[in-house]
Amino acid sequence: MPAVAGLEETPDEYGASPRLTDRQLAVLRRAGRRRTTRSGDVLVQGGASEWDFVVVLEGTVAVVEDGDADEPRVVSVFGPGRFLGGLNMLAGQRAVRSVIAAAPGAVATLSVARLREVMAADRELADLIMRAFLLRRAMLIGRATGLRVVGDRDWPASVELQRLLTERGIAHQWLDPAQNESARAMLAEIEAVDDQRPVVVAPDGRVLVDPTVEELLRAAGSDRVG
Repeated sequence: MPAVAGLEETPDEYGASPRLTDRQLAVLRRAGRRRTTRSGDVLVQGGASEWDFVVVLEGTVAVVEDGDADEPRVVSVFGPGRFLGGLNMLAGQRAVRSVIAAAPGAVATLSVARLREVMAADRELADLIMRAFLLRRAMLIGRATGLRVVGDRDWPASVELQRLLTERGIAHQWLDPAQNESARAMLAEIEAVDDQRPVVVAPDGRVLVDPTVEELLRAAGSDRVG
């Protein structure tokens, strides 16, 4: 287990790790189960088939990547008012990383079923959580790799988007949801599969659906080839 005590909280990136308002925090606190934590307590075990949504109430919590290395790597640290979870949780997939208490405190945990109940009853909270989950997935897909497009190339909207990208000389990589699990999960969560709308993921993790030419140019930044 890596040394997690005394680690500083990781700043939020583009809204992927927002801090809940007092109202939102109160809703999740009432719906969840409170757990007092000590440094080193494992809250989510990487590879677990069933795992909870975690809301930090006091102290800090670290996300740890086990990988193949002898020493697991701390990916990020979350403080009070922030939450941990992702699209793979809602899809019933295994936890990719472990979650460990970095500093003594308390958390609220919600099962996936309980989280869905809360989200169904509170649209504002549901929008915040889903946006964060989508941004986290998008950042995994798009970080440091330039502009990426997620969708079936044969969709009519995809054909038009490819034309714009080519005409404007915008470098990009296309991800087919039939071949990429992360891409498929993203389209399913934003209900873009049935609508046959390709999604553009900017290098900073922003998700653009049906982007304008101006939005494409801003997202591409210096990655234009023409």
